[in-house]
Parts: sequence; C-alpha cells; structure tokens
Amino acid sequence: MATYLVDLENTGLAGLLGLEELSAKDKVIVFYGTRTGSIAFDKHVELTKAKADVTYTKTERVAKNYLDFQLVTYLGYLIGSGQERVYYIISKDKGYDSCIEFWRKTNKQIAITRCESLQKQKAVTQTAAQSDAGKGVQAAGGEHADMQKNPAPEPMQADRPVSGSRQSKQKASGKTSSTSKASSKEASDPSDQKASGKKASDQKKAEKPSLPESMRKKIRKAVKEEGLEAGSYKFIYDYVVKSSDKQKLNIALVKHFQQEKGNRLYKEILDVFAEYHKQNPDA
Repeated sequence: MATYLVDLENTGLAGLLGLEELSAKDKVIVFYGTRTGSIAFDKHVELTKAKADVTYTKTERVAKNYLDFQLVTYLGYLIGSGQERVYYIISKDKGYDSCIEFWRKTNKQIAITRCESLQKQKAVTQTAAQSDAGKGVQAAGGEHADMQKNPAPEPMQADRPVSGSRQSKQKASGKTSSTSKASSKEASDPSDQKASGKKASDQKKAEKPSLPESMRKKIRKAVKEEGLEAGSYKFIYDYVVKSSDKQKLNIALVKHFQQEKGNRLYKEILDVFAEYHKQNPDA
C-alpha cells in the first residue's frame, strides 16, 4: 500500500509503465498540464482498467516548475494528514531530491523515493528488500542491526585481583586482610544485591515480549497459501510484536517482502495483529 505522485509532464506516458502491476490498495495521483499532450484512446482505456486508485490533477499554467511546486505541496498535505507512510515521486527531475532529503531528516515515520517510472519503482523496492535481507536488517526500526553494532555489555565482575607486586606491598603494610574483608562485605551487601536485582528487572521489562504460540499458529494458518520459507515466519512474528500500529506493520512487511507480497501478508495477518495488541495494549 503506497501513494504515487506522477510528474507526467516530465516523464510522459513512460512514467506510467507498470501501473497494471499495482494493487487496489495503491493510490496514483497524476499531475499533468498543457505540455503533456494528448493520450491515445487505446492507452486511456488501458489506464482505466488499472486496479489502483488513479486520480488526475491538471495544471493550467505553463510557468517553470509550476507543476513541480503543486506536486510537492500536495505531498506535504498528504504527509500532514497521515493518510499513508510510503510515497513515490515518479519523475526524472532530481530537483525533487531536496524535498526527499528534507523529510528524511525529520522524525516522521515515512519513506519517500523518487523513480523514473512505476515499473522502475518495483525494481528499486526489490533491490532494497534484498539488500536489507542480506544485511539482516529488520524493517520495523532496524533493531537487529543496532544489536549487531552495539552488542550487550558484559556483566560486571567482582573486584579484580591486585597484581603480585601490589599485593606484596599491601601485605607488608598489613592492609591485605582488611582489603579482602572489605571486598567480601561489598560482595555480600544486601543493598547492592537489591540494586542489581532491580536493574535486571528493569531490563527485563524493557524487552519486547515474544509472540505467543497461539498467535503464531493463527499467522501460519492465515498465510499458508503464500508458501513462505521457514525463516520468514520469524520476521512476521517480530513485526507483529514491534509495530505499534497498522501503518508501521504494513511498511515493515512491504520493505521485507516487497510491495505486492507485503501488502497481501498485511491483509492476511491484520486480524491477528489487532487481536494481539488488544490483549497487550502496552506492547
């Protein structure tokens, strides 16, 4: 499920190549003007048969970048309304990249990509998904990658033994015995043990719970027709637990399984997702 904003004045009909491959959940907004020219009737009939929701916005003026500004303004409106989270600008004009860079620096949970046609968008999505899978990146926040870069710290150990020379000096001064007793007292101090137990408890609470087996069975049953590999189910389980809302779940599935398959999986497991988060409102 994604929204496509097509600069038809820039791409011509070539920008609409691949329209027939989009699903009914996708939205396509075609911006065109007097410079676009006419469309053959056969081509018009072909466009009307598309499954996607296609709308048209006409630009009356021919001033430079007039259509571009309208497209970017409408993109901002869509982002602000929170209707979707995945957007594609279909144009060869690299001027749109500054807009994409701006939104990339914000904390909005959105993805914007520029492609020269709807057909090339699919190729870009497939390449990104394969790259993420090769790196072991999980779409729902990239937590797996962060764990690889920053492994969990080793548990704190007891006081290290002092070196031989230092021990001999302590023994000579009569301090070895008192130091040993102090270390023993610190190790057995109930307040330290209580603090350590509280830290472990807090850490356990911070961890995301795993998906119950009953929910996993429902997911396997819902997607059994997809013929998924055994390892793919783990990603789905993780996305159900870690995604805080339906839009984030959809983005994660599309990014990992590609556009068409990700959308199908989203619809198939949506009921299980809703049931899990209803039972676990704090998840």
